[in-house]
Amino acid sequence: MRIVRVLIAFSLVALLLGSACFEKEVETDDPRGEVPSTDLPDPEPEEPVAETVPEITDEAGTIVVDDPGIMTVTGDVVPVDLPTEDDKVMFAMELLNDGDTYNALLILEGVYEAGSEREDMPRFLVMAHTQYSREVSMTRGVDPARLNEVWYMHLMRILEFEPEHPEALAGVNAVMRFYESRGMTLPEEIDPVAFLDDSP
Repeated sequence: MRIVRVLIAFSLVALLLGSACFEKEVETDDPRGEVPSTDLPDPEPEEPVAETVPEITDEAGTIVVDDPGIMTVTGDVVPVDLPTEDDKVMFAMELLNDGDTYNALLILEGVYEAGSEREDMPRFLVMAHTQYSREVSMTRGVDPARLNEVWYMHLMRILEFEPEHPEALAGVNAVMRFYESRGMTLPEEIDPVAFLDDSP
């Protein structure tokens, strides 16, 4: 009698465990056998967003695409027309602080070449060229001749505003040693917006 009770108890336990592990089979058309979830409604399809640039016609009636600006490394758009010189300089310094030395230099050099009379422009240019020259000096995987040429351009631009700038002087000495070891001559013309690439 006791054996019968034990067998019945084991049978009930096995039955309960078996029903808990039983999975209901559902028919599906998916070749992987996955069943679509019925708990959540299907998401609404998203409308594609058209990326358009406004069209402008010139005096001859030719359609001219309005330049929306250039993208910065932080994903912002550099405004085509900042209203004042101060706005341009402030925006350039924000870019510099965000690590976008490329666009910051383009804007600052543009303001300077346009005849800026701001007394702080040389200081801002030195800051931007110093930051870029540091980036160049730490770059790897670039042709050494090109790297030293670009580095030299920015170092010389720094020295144009601060002739005793110690970091720039040390960098120029390093570039001169490189050129001498290769039997090359230093560039005669200085391009303050020479970059390793044409883009950031």
